[in-house]
Amino acid sequence: MLFFKKKLTKAEIGQIQRSLDIATESSALVNETVNPEIFFGRLHLILDTLLYLSKYDDYKIFSGGKPSTEYQRIIDGLEDSVGAFIERSYQKNLEKAQALKTEKGQQARMQKYAQTMFDAFDSASDFWEGYEGRPHYSGMLYTENNLKHLHSLLDKYI
Repeated sequence: MLFFKKKLTKAEIGQIQRSLDIATESSALVNETVNPEIFFGRLHLILDTLLYLSKYDDYKIFSGGKPSTEYQRIIDGLEDSVGAFIERSYQKNLEKAQALKTEKGQQARMQKYAQTMFDAFDSASDFWEGYEGRPHYSGMLYTENNLKHLHSLLDKYI
């Protein structure tokens, strides 16, 4: 039985910092992008990064919440995060379509967007495959309600 935690090496501290930087950058992208490939890829990367960082939970080196707590917060808020992405992406693409001069062009634009979104949801877990030797999130990246909402917005274009 061990009574003391091993001290972190400089290399481990550097890797932890790089991982935190990746998670922070990815979080900004997830909250701003309208591109489904970027959204799902970075969301998956955040979850993987937090799973990796969770092994350092007990070191009291994080200024915010523990990585395991942040991981659970993201999982618990997944439906809302994906819902916000759907709305942001849909509104942006609807605006672009409405800026086109013809009804035919507008319809074609939205049809292409709808197909892109449905394809992205079908392959959401494929945009990030993980780092070898690190934990990898294997759950769903959206909920059934998210998919229903997507269909309610886009079925008319398919």
